[in-house]
Amino acid sequence: MAALIFGAILIGGDFPPSSEKDETAHALTCALSAKLTYEPPTASGGDKENGEGENEEPTEEKAEPPSETPEEPGDKPSEKPLSPSKVTPDDKGMMKINGIYVEAPKALNTDSAARFCQKLSSLRDDYLSGAGAVKLAVIPDKSYYVREFTDSWLDHGAITAEIQKGLGGWDIIELESYLSIDDYYVTDRHWRQERIMPVAGLIASSFGFQTGSHTEQSRDGFIGDYRRNIGDGLSETIVWLENDHTKNATVDNFQHPEYKAVYQPSLLSTSSPYDIFLGGPSPLVTITNPQVTSDRQLVIFCDSYASSLAPLLLEGYSRVVLVDLRYMASSLLPDYVSFEGSDVLFLYSAELVNNSSILR
Repeated sequence: MAALIFGAILIGGDFPPSSEKDETAHALTCALSAKLTYEPPTASGGDKENGEGENEEPTEEKAEPPSETPEEPGDKPSEKPLSPSKVTPDDKGMMKINGIYVEAPKALNTDSAARFCQKLSSLRDDYLSGAGAVKLAVIPDKSYYVREFTDSWLDHGAITAEIQKGLGGWDIIELESYLSIDDYYVTDRHWRQERIMPVAGLIASSFGFQTGSHTEQSRDGFIGDYRRNIGDGLSETIVWLENDHTKNATVDNFQHPEYKAVYQPSLLSTSSPYDIFLGGPSPLVTITNPQVTSDRQLVIFCDSYASSLAPLLLEGYSRVVLVDLRYMASSLLPDYVSFEGSDVLFLYSAELVNNSSILR
């Protein structure tokens, strides 16, 4: 049944190349009709949008998840004038600053930011009239916190200005002052779960509850999604946070229904070790928390950064639902998510705001 639901959720078109798995682009297509049909991922280099592979025989292979940031037409590395003493990206777009790897971002795309605002406004108008509190938070790009050392950084202030212009009147949670470069992995673009408790506390407070205490679990040898550009020479320790809420919660991941626990340590030995959090990207992930007896629900519209934050918000909700519109058509939302009375958090990376055409 989960496989059928997942097939119905996925929409036509290519998955963008994954920064969390292989860079190879894979695609899933489904036709929502009287009989559900499923088309498997195209082979490496295939192009479903150009009609290649549309008559291939179905297989049972699973699709690789898409990228955090496929390029939009016209995207290019930032071209701010370089200061002589500043660090510049190498031929793979990487910079090593004070021992931390940072990927050079694309130049600020104001059209993409405007499109992002239009998308969120449309979602709120179409589906959230009966929702509870609705809030927005944008995660600063990692490069923003090394801006004094390089001219290749994504200006969070400029992104915030574009969002405030396009979403005036929204309740926006500002995260900039709650993060630093030390709150991101050395070998990965994502934030470190053990370092974002202040962010979790801020968001929890805005929704009227408090986060609890946690114990740390850790594993050495973590190399994140920069591995493809920096190799295996540098690794770090990954930490995840547990308490009774995370231990007793159950996860329904439509992409990977076999993963039922909040944390999946077995995935640390794969090419996408960040998937330890909730089992990796999926159109929908539902966390059911029996420790909270109220029927309170939080819906998070998000990219992959939310998979490590959501477990830290379980104290406030009996159910937390993550919706990833990179993989799911917005028109399908009423069929799979109830918004009536639910709190809603739009939580997106600045990187996605700068490349918002991937939202369906």
